[in-house]
This record gives sequence, structure tokens and C-alpha cells, in this order.
Amino acid sequence: MKELIAIIRPGKWTATKAKLAKAGVTGYTTCRARGRGKQMGVRYIDAQGDEARLRMVPKRVVWLWLDDAQLAPALGAIMDANRTGAMGDGKIFVCPIEEAMRLRTGDRDKEAIL
Repeated sequence: MKELIAIIRPGKWTATKAKLAKAGVTGYTTCRARGRGKQMGVRYIDAQGDEARLRMVPKRVVWLWLDDAQLAPALGAIMDANRTGAMGDGKIFVCPIEEAMRLRTGDRDKEAIL
């Protein structure tokens, strides 16, 4: 079992959700977030022509808990929907899960995440 954490552009969430569904992944948790990476925020020119800076960039964080067989399709779906080749596309982290339990039923491990 794996935990997949993806930090993506907020505008890519609809496409990501559609690609995940097409890959057979329907369970996830998501929230809005703000952060920055190597680009140290975003610089832009405001209406007066002055340079301004957005130090924290809006992002969306998506958590998925997957059986090992679902990992490759989920990774492919997220990469297909989000990779533009430009700075700020996001990051994906894959972590092992030692144990999982569904509170309502007591199901454990694979049965708890599917």
C-alpha cells in the first residue's frame, strides 16, 4: 500500500480528477494550499507598471491511498494532467503505508483503502 501526495496547480484539478477517474482511482482527499518552491513566488507587473510579487502561490494538495497495483495508473494520470514543463507544475511524493483501518467497519489494510 502507498500514500501518494500531489501538489498541483489549482487550475489543473478538474483535469486531474477526470484522469484519475479514467484510471479507476476515485478515492482521494484534497485541500487548497499556498506555498512556493524554487521560483520564490511569482513576479508580475501591476496596473501601474510597477513590479509586484506574490510570495505564496496558490496550490492544491491531493492525497491518495492506493493498493500497489493502483500506483502506476495514478502516477500516470497525475503526470498527464499536470506536466507542462514549466516551473511550478508541482511535486508528487510516494510513501509506504504500514497499516490502514476504516473506522466505521474495522476493515484493515487493502480493504480499508479501496
